Amino acid sequence: MIRFFLIGLAQACFRTNLDNLPNLETCSHELNFERKTLPKVNVTKIVGGINAKNNQWPFITRLTVETDAGQALCGGTIIDNNWILTAAHCCDGANSIDATFGDLSQNSVDSREFTLRSSKIIKHPRYRASNLRYDVCLVKLSGDIIASDPDESVKIACLTDHLPQQGSDCWIAGWGNTQSSGTVSNKLKQAHVTVMEKDYCIENSNYGASDLKSEMICAGKLDNNDDGLTDGGVDSCQGDSGGPLICAINGRASLVGVVSWGNGCASEGFPGVYSSAAFKGTYNWIRRTVRPTATNSAYRFLDWLNQLF
Repeated sequence: MIRFFLIGLAQACFRTNLDNLPNLETCSHELNFERKTLPKVNVTKIVGGINAKNNQWPFITRLTVETDAGQALCGGTIIDNNWILTAAHCCDGANSIDATFGDLSQNSVDSREFTLRSSKIIKHPRYRASNLRYDVCLVKLSGDIIASDPDESVKIACLTDHLPQQGSDCWIAGWGNTQSSGTVSNKLKQAHVTVMEKDYCIENSNYGASDLKSEMICAGKLDNNDDGLTDGGVDSCQGDSGGPLICAINGRASLVGVVSWGNGCASEGFPGVYSSAAFKGTYNWIRRTVRPTATNSAYRFLDWLNQLF
């Protein structure tokens, strides 16, 4: 049911520079949680592109989820010194979660690599496993991610409440399957995807209107051959769940969504579906959970009520 990443390795040699995440500014605790709006940065700083190597997705983390049934692989994104955001379905049944940072190859220990364990796992109170509504989960870690980094290469992605428009360029990355029935990737892989507005996604895919809820985003390849269905070939896949959908907003690496679900991997008419971290209800929940204050106690009470129903 869940699915998540790239196409087969056979197409790797044909990827263009568009697949490389641009060199974008990252954020900090102060920018994500102390300011109402982010200052713009000089967009002309975005020169060339970067490959998924040498920790050049500095805000991504590989998650090892421990459950009674065994281990599961997911992705996540650093959003604060002690917090990462992932998919709620990655947190289902989790006894603990180990987050590995500075990781390029999951089958070997990289020089920059370090791991922290979860101290708190919080699924969105409106999450529903049956239809993957509000498929986001906050994981608080036992230590300060930034302070634990031996060479200061790990960074914080930017939170945003800006929803990209139709045709916006965004990027995904993960260690998941490179094809629908394949095995997970040893190396961190990345790809360019295009954001689709909900009406376009419904009209040009095999998803129904009831499948796509207000807090969900479609992203993949548009219908470039005009056959009435979104093109296949690029997607997230099993094992990429919870990983970031990053868009360039005002020159910053902005976390717009997390890998959530879809039908197969990279199939025509089935673009990837992401739970939006920029959706107002999700964005506000993240901010008040990570940095609770007396002024949002009423909202936390409503969150608690939501968990009861």
